[in-house]
Amino acid sequence: MTCCVVGGGPAGVMLSVLLARAGVKVAVLEKHRDFLRDFRGDTVHPSTLRLLDELGLGRLPGPELTAMRMRVAGETVVAANVGRLPGRHKHIRMIPQWDFLDLLAAAEPLDLRMGTEVTGRRRTDGRVTGVTYRDSDGEGELSADLVVACDGRDSVVRQAAGLRPDEFPLPMDVWQVRIPAPAASTGSAGGSRNCSAGTVRCSTRSGRGTTSSCWKPRWAGRRSGMWTVCCLLCLGDAAHTMSPVGGVGVTLAVQDAVAAARILAGPLSAGRVSTQDLAKVQKRREWPTRVAQRTQLGEHEILLKPALEGTLTRVPPPLRAVQRFPLLAVVAAYLGGIGVRPEHTPAFARR
Repeated sequence: MTCCVVGGGPAGVMLSVLLARAGVKVAVLEKHRDFLRDFRGDTVHPSTLRLLDELGLGRLPGPELTAMRMRVAGETVVAANVGRLPGRHKHIRMIPQWDFLDLLAAAEPLDLRMGTEVTGRRRTDGRVTGVTYRDSDGEGELSADLVVACDGRDSVVRQAAGLRPDEFPLPMDVWQVRIPAPAASTGSAGGSRNCSAGTVRCSTRSGRGTTSSCWKPRWAGRRSGMWTVCCLLCLGDAAHTMSPVGGVGVTLAVQDAVAAARILAGPLSAGRVSTQDLAKVQKRREWPTRVAQRTQLGEHEILLKPALEGTLTRVPPPLRAVQRFPLLAVVAAYLGGIGVRPEHTPAFARR
């Protein structure tokens, strides 16, 4: 196998579709048997909507969000105005992530192995040369020229390779839970949504959380790159867990995948992917990730932490400035909805 992608989330499926369109032999190993499960991210931002256009996948269903409003100290504040963004997509699309993943997975014939749980990595002479896994037939191994870990914040592959993320404490996190649905429940109510017969899915906050990045990972006793060791690349939450603030985790994961596909498709097709190639992906994506995480940490500090402590008695100065100068709400929408280094679909993958 040329490339083994571990995890069928937004980063993993997007990367696999792009590489498949480049003619790269790629397998996706996903531990769940389908995509119908609970995710934290149910928003598709303008930069991702543009990528779907470039892939020829058409319009996504679902309601549109054109502005982010919040109640702060008794006042309604427009924190981000998506409706004034440049380009065709002046909204955030609200769609269950399983529908988004189904759309991507159907874009190209994929070797998508559902119900296959990766348990570790294979290593030969200091190089990651594949993964071990468990499926309905028992234990197995898969050799690959490149392993890409897209298996989330608790990445098994990242941990097995010895990469240790730096963590930054946050005052809250968001958990998705399922509760029995009232018999008369037929749709959404109070922010909850029916997701399967007899259950309602809703979000709740926990008292603390973390955001993390592999800024200083260790492997074999040496410092390495943020997301890479020899023949292993981490993308999305496996490389940089994001806070739920702003819902940018999916956006960054997809952007990681697009950059990785553009940079690695050629070397993978030629059978000569190197650590230098992986370092190019890191160099491309590290800065926008740092910007997004530092922005989130600032939002937690000036808004969420005081709110949780009961000390948020007035609109913070940054939000007051946004109210006074409406263009700043557009800037905020651009940073969250498009980002500081947006990616475009490579020419080989466009339809």
